[in-house]
Amino acid sequence: MEEETILLWKRRIKDAAESGLTIRRWCRENNISEVSFYRWKKKIRNMECPEGSSIFAEVTHLVREIPSPAPEGLRVTWNSCSFLIQSDADVRLAASLIERIREIC
Repeated sequence: MEEETILLWKRRIKDAAESGLTIRRWCRENNISEVSFYRWKKKIRNMECPEGSSIFAEVTHLVREIPSPAPEGLRVTWNSCSFLIQSDADVRLAASLIERIREIC
């Protein structure tokens, strides 16, 4: 493959990624076959990272602590109304109560 052609397709792939358009739309607007686009993308990817080779990437994971409910139950506040649902309360009754409070407050 000619180096010029490879550079052209690398530029096209980069432009498509940065355009904010779908690949289908970008290809249509640039008069490029979607099949050709994906074929070249795969060729270039395989040239840069041949099958069987490894690439390492740092992965960060943000963990946020979720506060556990108070031991006595769940405190619900809606506008000026506030109430406590005991931890052993019937779930359907609690949902009904919340809905009614929402209507009233």
